[in-house]
Amino acid sequence: MVADEALLVARLLCAVVTVIDPALIVLGGGIGQAPGFAAEVTRELRMMAPVMPEVRVSALGTEAVVDGCVAAGADLAWAQLTAAIPAIGGDGQAPGGAAASGPDGGPGGGP
Repeated sequence: MVADEALLVARLLCAVVTVIDPALIVLGGGIGQAPGFAAEVTRELRMMAPVMPEVRVSALGTEAVVDGCVAAGADLAWAQLTAAIPAIGGDGQAPGGAAASGPDGGPGGGP
């Protein structure tokens, strides 16, 4: 089963390698972690690809997709939270020349 799947993946990667010519291909997910899968994909790809990229197994394991979704969600949330906060320049002035103030109306800034 691993050999059959490796052949299918190698065929797909051959198309990618032919067009994009990546230096590195990273295999992830459950099938990418299967013992011998990366070696079999490499063997199959070597027989058909015009150039041979390095093939490695992801260090993120089977949770790579979930970890990526969490990271993307955190980045989006942070961007949305900080988008409404005006940047304060080195002179203590908010954009437009207004002085930044703290929550009590006093000078803004922090420790």
